[in-house]
Amino acid sequence: MELLLYRKLSTRSKRAMRRPRGKFGQPYEYRPRGHLVKRLAQETGQPIEWVYDQIAKEREYLVNQLGATTPV
Repeated sequence: MELLLYRKLSTRSKRAMRRPRGKFGQPYEYRPRGHLVKRLAQETGQPIEWVYDQIAKEREYLVNQLGATTPV
């Protein structure tokens, strides 16, 4: 899978996106900030809904494929 938006994120956003679990082992729910979504929509020229869907797909891929091997 090609990670289109992941490359454009800051280091902290990348870490948050890869995080599989939060405090006390609870599943971590990644919710991107509104200004981040707007910036990515402007940079890619895509609608905001597409950006939300693409972020969700990339996060699912990262957590499933790389989550076990990357430090959190």
